[in-house]
Amino acid sequence: MGDRLDLPFTGLVSFLRAPICVNLEQLDADIAVLGFPSDEGTGWLPGARLGPRRLRELSLRFVGGAPQGQSGFWDIDSGRRYLDYELGNERIVDCGDVDVIYTRPDQSWDNATAMVAKIIERGAMPVVLGGDHGISYAIVRAFTEQLTVVHFDAHVDYQPFVHGVVHSHGNPMRMITKLDHVDRILQVGIRSFRTHEEDASDSLRDGNTIVTPRELRDRGPDGLAEFSRLIASGVMPR
Repeated sequence: MGDRLDLPFTGLVSFLRAPICVNLEQLDADIAVLGFPSDEGTGWLPGARLGPRRLRELSLRFVGGAPQGQSGFWDIDSGRRYLDYELGNERIVDCGDVDVIYTRPDQSWDNATAMVAKIIERGAMPVVLGGDHGISYAIVRAFTEQLTVVHFDAHVDYQPFVHGVVHSHGNPMRMITKLDHVDRILQVGIRSFRTHEEDASDSLRDGNTIVTPRELRDRGPDGLAEFSRLIASGVMPR
């Protein structure tokens, strides 16, 4: 940024004003931000396709203002600074957006899977900005190593495939469970009168774990982190 002020309402927009890499073959980073501006899977309100752009704009509020020689963020609770090295050494990059083929969510998902797989191949951790919930499947299937998926949501996203609909925000977790490299899903915060008993029962039957808000409050953040670790390590039974 040099000697430019780059106030939050000025300048070019990338996530946290990170460098932009549009050619994934040249990607050299630890963290790669990728937008997936698709909401064709929603059965309710559209508009989530505008999420990646808006998140990038809002991220500019957190850029700048750090003391000389510091680039990251200080947390008052822990007394630690975060992302100093990554932001100060251009180890976070913004890779733009998935090529969305409107009215063809199948092709959009294929494009997303290919881009995330390339990011992983280049040794970076993908951070994907959505987008409706349906896109989760396209992202998770890009991985090859065994995963335990942690899913924060009000709903289990485990609807059956009504009318043959699969590219939906209502059933990505049902699809993710079927992936060979996914051991199980830890579903955190599940609540709402719109969570159907049958969907939750199917998720539990398939070996997943549901943590309700009451249980989450009882465990606390540290307890949940340890619970997640035990599940991922296979200590917790299905």
